[in-house]
Amino acid sequence: MRQEFSIVVRRGKKGFKYYVRYFVDNCMLPSQWSTRTDNYQEAVIFSKTNRENIIKKYLNRKEGKTLYAILQNYYEIESPFLLIDAARGRKLNESSRKILHGFVKNTFIPFLQMNKIKTLEEINAVLINRFQNYLLLEKKIQSQSINRQVGGIKAIFSHLYMTGVLPINTIKDVAPLKSINKKARSCYALDELKGIFKNKWQDEKSYLLCALIYTTGLRNSEITRLKVRDITNAVLTNQQASDFINIEKSKTASGIRKVPVHPKIKEALVCWVKSRCLAEDDFLFITNENQRFYRYAKKASDYLGSLLNKTPEELESENISFYSGRHFYKTMLNSFNLGDIEELFMGHKVNKNVSELYNHKNKRGEQELLNAARRAIEIIDICLF
Repeated sequence: MRQEFSIVVRRGKKGFKYYVRYFVDNCMLPSQWSTRTDNYQEAVIFSKTNRENIIKKYLNRKEGKTLYAILQNYYEIESPFLLIDAARGRKLNESSRKILHGFVKNTFIPFLQMNKIKTLEEINAVLINRFQNYLLLEKKIQSQSINRQVGGIKAIFSHLYMTGVLPINTIKDVAPLKSINKKARSCYALDELKGIFKNKWQDEKSYLLCALIYTTGLRNSEITRLKVRDITNAVLTNQQASDFINIEKSKTASGIRKVPVHPKIKEALVCWVKSRCLAEDDFLFITNENQRFYRYAKKASDYLGSLLNKTPEELESENISFYSGRHFYKTMLNSFNLGDIEELFMGHKVNKNVSELYNHKNKRGEQELLNAARRAIEIIDICLF
């Protein structure tokens, strides 16, 4: 007869308890589990009733399929979970992977432990809603950020359901938070910044960061990824008003573009590269791709504010941030009726006629792009130098 379990006695200072050891394929598992009783018949009933659940949890733990094993490892570099996700079309960039990995380890897992959650099955929509409230009210995280992070958690449970680890995905219908009283991003008025970049600041890095976003309209992520080799004409030539920064990687296909750079900023970039002995493949402002850019951007924005006698608190109140420089750039070019080319320089999607007219791959388009770049530099001169 096939043996399913064995009852054993363990004695302690307070008496004894019955423990159960299970057999799987006639092999005894190395662990034993308390039946929580000193009555033999009750121990047998416990052993029969809980056999399937206990063995399942044991095997999951051995295979790394327990709650905390999965959460700790899901967003590790090249984890088997992410490899499957990537094959199915969900590809994370390195920055997003790191952010989600840190969020799960440092925020989500401590929340589960605080609420004494031990198994995957205990996590449901109600718990995730409580987690959203916790992030919103206690951690003071913005709704948009919460939605991104919780989206990373939902992806874990979608994966576990897809691969059969979970019989049902109980959190798939958790609703994202809605932004309440979200203020529109603001920017400085055109006349506020007249002459602001005429002379270098004491904080050279803040000067270059602000100068780049206010005179090129680059996205934060594009500035972060800038390498010395991306500063093509800006480094290699001395022809005024014909220097461009190459953006070879962006959030959209339209973002792959050439952006005119002011000759004074070109000169400052050249000095920055030479003074730090940067090689062509080095990043301009960070030391490696995993370094966070936010603190540099915040410092630069606050420094610019200080030159205009604005405190960080006032900037926050007016909703002016580093990214406001991109809004300023668009407003500046638009106010001088530069036309659709402003959208092309910013990496926005433009209509087919504009795209073909300024196509830098043919002679006519190259000349049109050069003329528009010269006009943009003139506008920047008027407003910022």
